[in-house]
Amino acid sequence: MKRQNVNTIARKFFAGSMVAAVLFLSVQCKANNHSVNTTSVLENVDPITKPSVKYVGSKNDNLLFHVNFKNTNNEFYTVEVLDDENEVLYRLSAKDKEFNKTFELTSYTDINKLSFVIKSNKVNFIESFDINITTTSTSHVAVVMN
Repeated sequence: MKRQNVNTIARKFFAGSMVAAVLFLSVQCKANNHSVNTTSVLENVDPITKPSVKYVGSKNDNLLFHVNFKNTNNEFYTVEVLDDENEVLYRLSAKDKEFNKTFELTSYTDINKLSFVIKSNKVNFIESFDINITTTSTSHVAVVMN
């Protein structure tokens, strides 16, 4: 009788541990990005060379944003990434012909808004994204009768 009770308890413990492990390991993070229409570019910028910022998805629980800017005038420009409190997360001043970079933002962050700013004498470009990370979990349970 004791042996049967121990086996029953062990099976329930094992099944409970498996369910907990499945729940723990199946947590998925998804980001809902909403581009806020705060883009501003001066009129004399060629649409082909207009700066672009795009949310390109996620990789290893990091959110990816791709920034591309062609500096056809060979003038100094500044690229900044700002958080929701306008604190600078990244800043680069350069005179390169092209700026092409993918930024990674960890999904385990408290940042709710990300702004990309590109400034030069002729360009004033701002693109903002609202970051809304929703964590969901799924569980798959299989019960087999012996």
